[in-house]
Amino acid sequence: MGPYLYLGYPKIPNFEYYLVWQYLTISLISAAVVTVFAQSLKYVVRWRTDLNSISKKAIFTLASGLLFGLLVVLLSSHGKGSGKDLLTSMLFNSQNASLSDFVSRFFGSILTYANGGAGGIFAPTLSLGGSSGSYFSNLFNFELGPLAVLIGMTAGLAALTHSPLTSFILVLEMTDRHSSIFPLMLSAIIGHGLSKLISKKSFYEFVYERLLKEMDSNERNS
Repeated sequence: MGPYLYLGYPKIPNFEYYLVWQYLTISLISAAVVTVFAQSLKYVVRWRTDLNSISKKAIFTLASGLLFGLLVVLLSSHGKGSGKDLLTSMLFNSQNASLSDFVSRFFGSILTYANGGAGGIFAPTLSLGGSSGSYFSNLFNFELGPLAVLIGMTAGLAALTHSPLTSFILVLEMTDRHSSIFPLMLSAIIGHGLSKLISKKSFYEFVYERLLKEMDSNERNS
């Protein structure tokens, strides 16, 4: 596909030592947000498996769909989809995520995943981490600009996957911003470390182990 990048080439400020504390702050907040998000998804998965009748599943699906619709209509239309439009706005149009964008991305992704309508959780996590970085950077009047979005994306992805090296390399490949290598590496380490303190297993490990148990249970029953 040639020089195509998923998110393009955002303009970010040069690295400055006096901004390191801002990198750390945004990394910690974004990692904490996505860690809570991942833990919420785990509870949703466990609770959803307890729905043992078609009527309960139908009511749950309708209720979560209705709540999601209200969230998008009343709070922010950025709550739907993968969140790429919101990321593009924050990276290239000097737009900061609002509180409604942030809340809509958090709960919208949970509701979509809860009723089985999500195509995956990777892209929604990037947009949640990015919107978290943008919102809190603007709230604290930091000087990071679009770099806050990249830091939030990296910290959030590392918190979800427990794979810091993969996380910062993926975000780097999406934007080609080699001048941001140090902040991204720092945010990946923080995201991974904070998430590990709260949960020893990543969300993907959790899903994988549940899948193995279900397969084993099905084999025994057959």
